[in-house]
Amino acid sequence: MQESPTWRTVLADILKRPGERQRIAEALGINQLTLKRWVQNQSDPRPQYLQQLLTLVPEQQTVLRSLLEQEFPEIMLRDGAADEAPQEIASSFYAEVIHMLATLPPISTPGPSENVFSSKPSNTSIPLGGVSGSRLRDAFLLPRHTRFAACR
Repeated sequence: MQESPTWRTVLADILKRPGERQRIAEALGINQLTLKRWVQNQSDPRPQYLQQLLTLVPEQQTVLRSLLEQEFPEIMLRDGAADEAPQEIASSFYAEVIHMLATLPPISTPGPSENVFSSKPSNTSIPLGGVSGSRLRDAFLLPRHTRFAACR
């Protein structure tokens, strides 16, 4: 009677192909010995490696995903289509943060002789690393190629 395949046996079959062990290890940023340990059930991969592994073997992705989900039900593996979309933060978010930074008063911190739990306001403020709020705001609102020049 034949044993049902596991993700480890599927990975072992993939790694038998010439050059695959090296290609996958380099793409994951791990040692080839680590792949061997996964196949031999001597160690388990970190969740981020499981996700990356799926993208590296598109021809076996469906089978591998199913088997990985059986062994690691606590790990949420994303579909390949979700991975292809660029993960960007909207420019309006940056603009809002910079606007708040430029318009809010400085954050006060207690001085060395002040009680942290005192209700008296402090005169000590946290600096912005020598860059004023308005210059920092302008740096993010300028076109990309001129942003860093505005902070000098």
